[in-house]
Amino acid sequence: MNPSKHVQAYLAKRRRRKPGGIVESESWFFFWRYEGETVYRSKSLRCVDKQVAHSKYAEALRELEHEASGLGPSNALRDAQRRTVLEHLGDFCNVKSTQGRDSMYVYNLRNHVEKICDDCGWSTLNEICADGFEAWRADQAISPRTMNAYLEDFNALLNWLQRRGRLLENPLRLVERVKAVEDIPKIRALNDDEVVRLLGVAGDRQAVYLLALTTGLRRSELRTLVWFDVHLEAVQPYLLARASQTKNAKRATMWLRADVVHQLRGIGCATPSPAALVFAQGIPDMEVFRADLKAAGIADVDPMGRKVVFHSLRHTLATALARAKAAPRIAMELMRHSDVRLTMKTYTDAALLPTREAMEQLPSWRIACLEASIATGTTHDVLTSESGTAHGTVKVVREGQNVSSGVDVCSDDDLTESPGGKGSRSTFDAQSLGVSRDAESWGSRIRT
Repeated sequence: MNPSKHVQAYLAKRRRRKPGGIVESESWFFFWRYEGETVYRSKSLRCVDKQVAHSKYAEALRELEHEASGLGPSNALRDAQRRTVLEHLGDFCNVKSTQGRDSMYVYNLRNHVEKICDDCGWSTLNEICADGFEAWRADQAISPRTMNAYLEDFNALLNWLQRRGRLLENPLRLVERVKAVEDIPKIRALNDDEVVRLLGVAGDRQAVYLLALTTGLRRSELRTLVWFDVHLEAVQPYLLARASQTKNAKRATMWLRADVVHQLRGIGCATPSPAALVFAQGIPDMEVFRADLKAAGIADVDPMGRKVVFHSLRHTLATALARAKAAPRIAMELMRHSDVRLTMKTYTDAALLPTREAMEQLPSWRIACLEASIATGTTHDVLTSESGTAHGTVKVVREGQNVSSGVDVCSDDDLTESPGGKGSRSTFDAQSLGVSRDAESWGSRIRT
């Protein structure tokens, strides 16, 4: 409302024309309009006593003048303050469901907000405060990630209320997220041997596990998969994940390998109904999954505290793609991620990457006269003379080719001598040999 406008108001009983004449209401009404408006608005004061009506009239007029001047809360704010937090939460959850958010998100959102309100004793919006939330958080024996999830869900509600004009500002806007002490993933991927053992004991659940391992489908996506979306007879068999079923609300095409096609044909009838669920027996819950892990000899928690859960199958796919040297953009697409960092950092299990094999692929920089001694383990004898030092000229070989006619080899004494002291400090001139600076830093100086 424009603060420059004045309020024009009066107190009266409403009169209506009815058959037989004009009828006056029993209750008093508050009539008002802002300067420049032609029509009066009305509001029942819900009283028949004129003295009480005058008191309510004065209060209503004062509120309107404050609102017009920007000194008081709007009607939307006043109405919102009268409602409980849980009533606002119900409205917010309904909006999220209408927007297409999955039922699990709405379920977790409702549970998080209800728990905080119940533990903190918050009933209305005026009672929510940062100090109360931080005191509640300090008493919780939950992980930093879960604490941050509680904060994010409550902030989502409060920010929505602020955008809707139901809240002046978010009281938790300055509450900081909890920083994790250790950056250790809580879920690990399975290695190849563990995958084989898990599939070997899975029985009729083998198709579920194999499809999850090769497509990265989540539990909720597997649960709603129907035969209409599975195309086993195509030249290149594939399945379609509908936008209404995927986490990112995007349609995706997933190619099926021959072994997966074989498994899916084994669980379906000759002509399955298009609307029938592919996994009519349901997706294994955690109790069944843990039993399969135990039967396969796989620990559900490793020494680092990382767990093996159904979502580990999705982590296993990301790790297998990295090991297969799939381009990061391709891996991101197959994982249906919006950010390649999520694929590479969160879902790829670094402990299973072939880092040692990659190191073996690096070029080799070796000194020719040491080749034989390295093989026989007599390097020290070759480099050390009777006086404890060995100055000589040796050949350097890179990738099996001679790249230098001579390089000085120096001892620790020479390396510690300042220029101009006992002898001159001998160095490995990598540039003159055509060797990179990396090679120089990887041991181009030989020490006894």
